[in-house]
Amino acid sequence: MVFLLDVSDSMIEIQREVAAGARLAMYDLRPEDRVALMTFSSRVKVNLSFTANTNQIADAFFKATRLVIEDRRGVRLYDAILTALAQFPYEEVAAHKRVVIVITNDVDAASMHSATEVVREANAKKTTVSVILAANPNPSRIDDSVNPLVRTHPYPNVNFAGEQLRPMVIGTGGQISIRRVTGYLLRELTSKWAEVVK
Repeated sequence: MVFLLDVSDSMIEIQREVAAGARLAMYDLRPEDRVALMTFSSRVKVNLSFTANTNQIADAFFKATRLVIEDRRGVRLYDAILTALAQFPYEEVAAHKRVVIVITNDVDAASMHSATEVVREANAKKTTVSVILAANPNPSRIDDSVNPLVRTHPYPNVNFAGEQLRPMVIGTGGQISIRRVTGYLLRELTSKWAEVVK
């Protein structure tokens, strides 16, 4: 499983919840499970290669969520997913269930690659791509521009993002949902993934 975490500035409040849930999520991993972590915004970074070491995984999430990248050049979502897919080798029959789980709140804005290329590569790698769109953690707050430490622009329209990303996700056999991100989300996702591969 590759977790692909958006670290653009619109995700700053969401990241705290992701970090809080990382240690909880490790309880649901089996000894043979391997997890990798990547972050993206206007660039893509492999924070942790595949490992079963739960302490390393939780630590990587903690460190990754302390990084915020102002995305003036735009979010490179498709490039990030293709980089995540590159972590998996080509196999005639995948020995384990393969999934890339993307946690974001926006659409692609600057990738050099397309959604069609993502679907083609995911199918070739026998890997599903699922997207969790992070709902606005403060829906009653209309203008966050008064507090530059919180956000510098309005929260992205996750319903629009869902409509735009759905064909790509469905094309890989994955799922897409809009969720309020809590500290328990990662645990729920790893638990669900572990059940699928048993």
